[in-house]
Amino acid sequence: MKIPYYPGCTMVERSKNFNASGLAAAKALGIELEELPKWTCCGATFPLTLDRIGGLTSPARVLVNAKIQGGDELATICPFCYNTLKRTNFALQNNPEEQKRINMYLKDDFEREGSPYEDYTGKEVKILHLLEVIRDRIGFSSLKDYLKRELKGLKIASYYGCMLLRPEKELNFDDTDNPTIMDDMFAALGCEPIDFPHKVECCGSYLSLNKPEAALQSSYDIIRSAQRFGADVIAVTCSLCAFNLDERQGAMMDKIGPFPPMPILYFTQLLALALGVPEGELGLHLHAVDPRPLLERYELISAEAK
Repeated sequence: MKIPYYPGCTMVERSKNFNASGLAAAKALGIELEELPKWTCCGATFPLTLDRIGGLTSPARVLVNAKIQGGDELATICPFCYNTLKRTNFALQNNPEEQKRINMYLKDDFEREGSPYEDYTGKEVKILHLLEVIRDRIGFSSLKDYLKRELKGLKIASYYGCMLLRPEKELNFDDTDNPTIMDDMFAALGCEPIDFPHKVECCGSYLSLNKPEAALQSSYDIIRSAQRFGADVIAVTCSLCAFNLDERQGAMMDKIGPFPPMPILYFTQLLALALGVPEGELGLHLHAVDPRPLLERYELISAEAK
């Protein structure tokens, strides 16, 4: 099964272990995520207003290039890219005037480069997240056929964050208040999913840049909530969430107070581990809170993996 793939900027720069483990997990399931030969930044965030088309041109260009190069589907793992591209499709479908303006701009741009251009309406390329691909093309109930290691007994708190879920009407990804897609996948891998009340609360996102103490408190509350409900590890879908929850734990302890360090892993790393991807391909050593002692305790990796 081959699906065109859009990695986005963060995945190929800062979060290489997220990208590598996602590609490896997909491959183990017979899914070939084929990176687009030519792609540009999607803009990272959806514009707050559609009155100015500048914020829509970057993601619209990605979608047009995907149509030209990849066909009618485009998969991604990054939730910011997923959110931005899917909402751009929605905006173009539901705002005829903005669709017209975007196409006029892109037509002029493409033709100046000597490329023929056909109008894009927002319906030509369907945006898929890897979790959706696994659920809908493989089926969580079928994951047992691919397992090399059951993650039996591991207590995982699935942290969904903001970007995959909201706004609900535009993304239609999962229940915004009580999502279960990750929990369902981990249950199929033999884990014990831990439900906790902060699984859809914001980690602070970009507040870590201009209001770091606010982001610290938000991320601290998420970690402590997961710990109170018995989680061994928090699984995340987002590079920025990983930064705020993992790399900022030392700052949390300095500013707020001591607590037991909590390993933070990308959902792709845990999935890839269960599918038999070698530990050396998962980038476990790149985390601020080392997850390897926990994984050794559950006999999911060997001590030699360090």
